[in-house]
Amino acid sequence: MNSRHPDSFFIILFILLFYATQSWAETWQHSMTARISEIYDTNPVMSPTSQGEVTRAVFEPGYSLLGHIGDSELKVGLALLFARSSNETLSPMRNNPTVFLDWSQQVDSGEFGLLYKYAEIATRDSAIDTTGLEPVTSTRSLRHFGVKINNTLSERSSLAADGSLEKISYSGGGNYIDYNLRSVSIGLNYLWTEQSTPFIKLSHSTYEPEGGGSSNQLDSADFGLTWKTSDNLEGTLQGGRAKNGNDEFGTQGAAALQYTGQRSTFAINAGRQILPSGIGGFFKADQANTNWSYTLNERNKTGIDFGWRNNHVFTDIIYRTGTFWLQHDLDPLWLMRAYCQRNVLQRAGMDDAASNMVGITLAYSYSDF
Repeated sequence: MNSRHPDSFFIILFILLFYATQSWAETWQHSMTARISEIYDTNPVMSPTSQGEVTRAVFEPGYSLLGHIGDSELKVGLALLFARSSNETLSPMRNNPTVFLDWSQQVDSGEFGLLYKYAEIATRDSAIDTTGLEPVTSTRSLRHFGVKINNTLSERSSLAADGSLEKISYSGGGNYIDYNLRSVSIGLNYLWTEQSTPFIKLSHSTYEPEGGGSSNQLDSADFGLTWKTSDNLEGTLQGGRAKNGNDEFGTQGAAALQYTGQRSTFAINAGRQILPSGIGGFFKADQANTNWSYTLNERNKTGIDFGWRNNHVFTDIIYRTGTFWLQHDLDPLWLMRAYCQRNVLQRAGMDDAASNMVGITLAYSYSDF
């Protein structure tokens, strides 16, 4: 089977579901989105000595439908990304699809659900495998099969369990390893007060390279607390340990804070994750992000986004990004956003690489038809 395309079974299933909705769904909601972007990038390959600039045109249509059949809920969606550029050596043409299918069933004590997703993305945009050395033609493909169970134990406590199989493959160049990732987790939540909910989560993952090779195991335990002091302020704090067979990695955790005011919003999150990679096995990634937005009037808003990420792979690879944007709502369905962005890549033993981006996006969103 060609890993560059979604499973034919799910494409056929998507089409059948589309034509069958009116006959067997009690209620059905359709949603459509579309984004058209024009982007100018001074250094798309993030080279220490810029190899050239490009202008990209990107079209991202999407469609989803949500149906309710008795106590069951079904959501199906399809999104596409078409990218064209003025220099395909530096930024090649892309036609990347995303397909998902989620089904859930309400039961007496909770919920049971099945999930499927297929997605393609440029390897250099995936965050998980970025090293700054990826070929511009490299593509990362994901197949995700999952099951989830949520069970209410009492008025204050609930149990959540999930399992998944992910198949990751690469094409278009690069020294990446195709692999399978099997994961299971179980979590317990307890409503301590109306404002705070402590939780514990245990998980186990197995990394198996395609075509043979030794597998890698990862076990982790996290304790945390979600809290909400008011309708405006809420946050999450968690921490724990993760280890493989060699007792590597140690601590992991995350913290997040979100404020929503009458005209402004602010969010910040930071943490350390242990993630699988096409480079081989698991690696540590530290990240921090902050976002601020302010509503100027009924149809205009502005904002600033900052991001920092350190992938601890064969060496520390640090990405820093900052974006300033201005958005204008043309009407309830259409909006336009202009932005400028600065990206910096740092690698040990190499000069820093930087790029400046300027873009404008026209976006459409419509549902309830």
